[in-house]
Amino acid sequence: MSAYQLARNLLFLPWLHSVVERDHFAPCRADSVRQADHAGYIRAGFGLIALVAVSVSGASAKDIDRVKELANNFSHENLICGAYYLFVSQCLKNKNASDPVVGQYLEGGNTFLQRGIETGRIADVSDKAINAKVEIALEEMKRDTENNCVNISVLFKKHAYQCKATFDEGPGIFADRLTRMGVK
Repeated sequence: MSAYQLARNLLFLPWLHSVVERDHFAPCRADSVRQADHAGYIRAGFGLIALVAVSVSGASAKDIDRVKELANNFSHENLICGAYYLFVSQCLKNKNASDPVVGQYLEGGNTFLQRGIETGRIADVSDKAINAKVEIALEEMKRDTENNCVNISVLFKKHAYQCKATFDEGPGIFADRLTRMGVK
């Protein structure tokens, strides 16, 4: 099963259906979640995972634990940003389904979740834990916005800049941290 399929099956459908519960929000249908073209990100992610797997094969248990901790943290950061992007995409879709920004946020959310799943695998994070991290993030976002997309600016203030930086620079920062740890 691909990372996208895993994310769609485990994360998207159960939680996008309940992102918001008030009547003035349209429900998200399964057919509205599409696979975007992430070939570049997928290749970069698999390359990074292969690099880590090869690099730690001769490493000490302490070094492996450090790499797993770094991967777990990067995975968690990406899963939270994935939840944020999907939440925003649903709010935008509810307001104007034909807005092209909806697709951009959905694509970004897919990329974040894919990264989170793949780097979570390095850290041996279970599917249940991945699902729980996204569930907790979405529940917190629902509370922060009082289940009303009118209050999305609360999430923007909390997540937008960090998630944009993670999207653009996250893999490079992750690779640099691995290098500083001595993983070549």
